[in-house]
Amino acid sequence: MFVKRTVGDWTVKKDKQNILTDAERRKFQHEMGNWIKHYGKQVFEKGSENVEVNLTGNMIIVSMRGYLTKYEKFIMQSDSINHQFIRENRLLADKGIIQDGSLDSYIEEKLNVKVLGHVVEVMTKEDLSLWTVLLDTYLTL
Repeated sequence: MFVKRTVGDWTVKKDKQNILTDAERRKFQHEMGNWIKHYGKQVFEKGSENVEVNLTGNMIIVSMRGYLTKYEKFIMQSDSINHQFIRENRLLADKGIIQDGSLDSYIEEKLNVKVLGHVVEVMTKEDLSLWTVLLDTYLTL
């Protein structure tokens, strides 16, 4: 698990809220999923096959399935020792995406919030990556 902390505190005051309609929430979730797929194809030449984005409270939860390349899948099938190696490489790739700042800029521009940090978990055996993005604002209906 990798946690990136931005400057400042992780705590969010309950009174800092923005109101989103259900349609705005669904639109953002759909657009962010497409953005993640496109970004993966652009940077890694392979995007996730399935991206699910859920916006809840002051968090964005992203589930990406089918993000391993054919090469990584082959290595995982041939030798179980390399599972940890691929997991570490994927965490480094995710760390690179976070440090690049493109994801944060996209979220901040679309939702008018600040991103406080990220928690990332990679499960290579399941071909799954889970991200939690912590925001400085509660997004309510």
